[in-house]
Amino acid sequence: MTERLLIVVNNSNPHNPCEIVEPIYNATVAAAMDYHVELIFSGSSGEILVKGVAESILTLKEDKTVYQLIQEAHETGVQIKATKHLTLRWGEELIPEVDDIVGAGYVISEVMGNSTETLCY
Repeated sequence: MTERLLIVVNNSNPHNPCEIVEPIYNATVAAAMDYHVELIFSGSSGEILVKGVAESILTLKEDKTVYQLIQEAHETGVQIKATKHLTLRWGEELIPEVDDIVGAGYVISEVMGNSTETLCY
């Protein structure tokens, strides 16, 4: 049985709660179920990790910000990672919950791992 979940967020609009909340929520649930979970943001979705962006986006119920959801995911054990190209586009001012900045080789090796299931958004 697979114990590891890799969630790659590349195509979700970071300013649309309907799109960006789902992968964060799924990662949190999987971590609460004791799976090892990595949430990797890349492409335009990665903007959500820039300081100030997630804090300004309310969830659909408007009782929490997307940043609060990211904090909850991280506290539950989700490892949050950004791709190197994200920092080239938006700089190094990322939220403190980002555990690592990874390159293409890391993403490919993790996706291809035998013990890893992958979800893409």
